[in-house]
This record gives sequence, structure tokens and C-alpha cells, in this order.
Amino acid sequence: MRWPIFLIALFLMLVLDQSAAVTLLDIRGVAPIGAAIVAVFAALLAPRPTALMACWVAGLAVDLLTEIPAGASRTAPMIGVHALGYVFGGMLVLALRPNLIRRQALTIGIATIVFLLASAIVVVGLFVVHGWYETSPLEYEGRRAGAALLHRAAGALYTGLLGLPIGYLLLLTTPWWNFRSTAPRAIGRR
Repeated sequence: MRWPIFLIALFLMLVLDQSAAVTLLDIRGVAPIGAAIVAVFAALLAPRPTALMACWVAGLAVDLLTEIPAGASRTAPMIGVHALGYVFGGMLVLALRPNLIRRQALTIGIATIVFLLASAIVVVGLFVVHGWYETSPLEYEGRRAGAALLHRAAGALYTGLLGLPIGYLLLLTTPWWNFRSTAPRAIGRR
């Protein structure tokens, strides 16, 4: 995989996530996460180590841009939460990958939903564990664990729907990414 192409696509999705376009796409506080679509695209087509590294980089970028309540009047990023969640989601997509038709926009959309649901379990779980040793329990996006999971599930479904057109556009750029085949080679052939 060509990392500059991945980083450009990730940057464009992060800009979409943070821009005014998201406020137009925001439905009752639920907004899509474009960075997850790029991570899933890489997880579906890149070799395993590269795919996991791409998921980690995308999660770290989301961590750096996601602010959580850090006190009475301030917010701060919590580094590593989404990075771990995205790696877990990427591992799940990699486990499902042999059973999927990878070069289809519908597959990208459905895999994005699975990816974000798995990621949500890790992210909310880490916030719950963090609340065990904090003097005041940390609320994720102003919600308790159950409500946060439901909110993240709604975001996963919404992102999966957005993954259809974005996945189609990403599939058009597949030659630029230079993915090596992850299928086993026949013996004696190179």
C-alpha cells in the first residue's frame, strides 16, 4: 500500500469529519466518521500488518481530534482510545475478510458498520475502566456507557450508509494505492 495515498485519503476524511459539511450531515447529534471508512478500505485490501498499522494511524488521528471533558471548564484529547478500538475493529474485519467480496462498495459499507461497532465496544469500555479510578466518572460525549454504545451504534449505521458512495469512490482509486495481493500464491509461481 502506498502510505502517501492513504494519508491523503485519511486527511480528506478527517477534514470532512471536522468541517461544516458534518454539521449538514449531523442528524440529532449523530455524525458519520469518514476516517473509519478509509481504515476499513485499507483493512479489506492491504496485507495484514499494513492494514493493522493503517487502522492504528486512523484511530490515532481520530483521538487527536476528539476532545472529551477533562474538568469543569476544559476539554482535552485522550490519546490511544480510538487507536486501540480501530485496531480491534481492523482485526475483526481481517478475520472476516476471506469470506467477503472485497472490491464492492456494499462490502465497504457493511464492513464499516461492523468495524465501528467493534471499535465502540473498546472505546466505551476504556472510558468505563477510566471511570473506575477517576474521582468523578468520565462520561463519553456527555453520556453514560449504555447510552454511549447506542449513540455509537447509530453512528456506525450512518457511517456505513455513507460508506457506500465513499467506498465506491475509493474503489475507483484502487490502482493508485498499489495493494499487493493478499491471496496465497500457487507453488512454483511468482
